[in-house]
Amino acid sequence: MHRMITFLCCLCVLVLLMPGCAKKEAKAVVQDLSDLSAVTPGALSKPEADPSITLKTMETVVPGGVLFLKHNMAYFYDMTNESEYPLCGKANCSHKPGDESCFAVFAEETPIRFLGIYEDKIFYFVHNMDISANSDRVYSADLDGSNRKKLYELDGQLTDRVIISKGRIYISVQKREPDTNEKGKAIGFLDNDNTTANIACLSTEGKLLYKTPELKGSGAYIGLVGVYQDRPCYNKNAHLGVNIQKNAPIEDAASRLEKAKKEGKLINQFWTYDPDVNTETQLLSGIDTGLRISKYHYAAYIQNPDDNYRGPLCLLDLTNGKRFLVCENAEYDILLLDQKLFYREGIGEDGVYTHYLDLVTGETQPFQMIDNTLIYGEDSDKILLAIQDEATDAVTGMSWIFKIDFYGNNPNLVHMFDFSNDY
Repeated sequence: MHRMITFLCCLCVLVLLMPGCAKKEAKAVVQDLSDLSAVTPGALSKPEADPSITLKTMETVVPGGVLFLKHNMAYFYDMTNESEYPLCGKANCSHKPGDESCFAVFAEETPIRFLGIYEDKIFYFVHNMDISANSDRVYSADLDGSNRKKLYELDGQLTDRVIISKGRIYISVQKREPDTNEKGKAIGFLDNDNTTANIACLSTEGKLLYKTPELKGSGAYIGLVGVYQDRPCYNKNAHLGVNIQKNAPIEDAASRLEKAKKEGKLINQFWTYDPDVNTETQLLSGIDTGLRISKYHYAAYIQNPDDNYRGPLCLLDLTNGKRFLVCENAEYDILLLDQKLFYREGIGEDGVYTHYLDLVTGETQPFQMIDNTLIYGEDSDKILLAIQDEATDAVTGMSWIFKIDFYGNNPNLVHMFDFSNDY
């Protein structure tokens, strides 16, 4: 089924936190399942409140509703009134698409990558169409769409995720060298040994607070997966010394990656960074896929997945380093939401979960998804769902349902709203 969100993943090796004022890398150790604890009622520590919001490309769940783009205009959907409003407080404005005097309208040449609301401000991220500049931008605006201003220009491009938490903006950034044509004009980007990646942390006023240590090499990528105790948690990915040539056959790229894996040049690791002491600590390590997401002081991952991305589903408690075995044969498509870990046991379709682990009670429950839906987000008492076309799996709209009805699998109580113009 259609993947709405793609996360990079990694295998896992637990190490001890290493204090100090210089960057230190913990050494990975071989691990098996023997040191994992069983999940039983009372075994898990109570999930901590998660104050962060994760910004998404087309729409972001915010308290009370959803902020989204339609006709290149910013709208707010109010789930209480089941109505949508353009984010424009200008008097006597017609709110017509393309009318740039409307505060809700973004110019066609302004491709919005992410948007969200945090503490009475709109934050949005713009992709720079000038390839030679190689720098995306961070903006803010008032809730009525006015007072737009550029906060910061990144040294590179946004990748897959932006998180805002406790007055800080965490951004995955990757920088690649521009590719040029015969006339020297930039036409795209190269992936070579000069590719770099890091996490940039800004204040909500646009001040750069710090960057995590830079990862450099072919395929260098740092994927932000969460924030714990004001520290970014992220995957490091690279295939060092393996330059995938432009327009290379898929088989060639795959063989190069397989060679890098055998030579130990394929990096895929889970790290956290403490800016107070400038220390980067490796938490989990591997050379394949596995880590999915970090939330509620937990990190969920598949350990040693097979070629079909299935394997033991594990849970790492970041507060004490304990690891738990949740399911011996789960697929990599997992989700932390509503203080629960959703997963699919055995073989199935993307986004269709069969069970969830309640992180509060420590109990596992069988679960049945509402047909032709994907879980997209949550509000205080509601779950947001993406609606899929049964024949094509294409996302055709959004909906919400009260949590009590969601867990009761009552499709008749789904509330529909339409974002279909921009899908």
